[in-house]
Amino acid sequence: MEIGTYSAYQTVRYALKARQTTALEYFNRKDAHNNKVVDRHLCVNMRLSAQRYKKVQLERRQKKAMGVGKKLKTVKAVKEQLKSETKLNYENHIELELARAKKRKMEERLTELAKKKRLQ
Repeated sequence: MEIGTYSAYQTVRYALKARQTTALEYFNRKDAHNNKVVDRHLCVNMRLSAQRYKKVQLERRQKKAMGVGKKLKTVKAVKEQLKSETKLNYENHIELELARAKKRKMEERLTELAKKKRLQ
């Protein structure tokens, strides 16, 4: 969890604790239009925290895609690269799983043959 997100979480948590109420009691509204119990500052802080988190994630992806000595790629190019990497990782995973399954079947056959030899 990022520090900004955790900070927003802690702010809400301690604000509720200071008021000696639970989140359900605090946000329970019988008439949502007339009863304004939602603290705007907390909402703004949470929104800003989410924006900061998304910005940091995008910067990390761009830095990773840029690599050493390469030009910065566009967001679209980064997305396509991530998509292709994900697909490649998935294909590698499938190949490994098939190899493991093949190995298991071979081991099962060998154990069956060993059992048959012992019984004869």
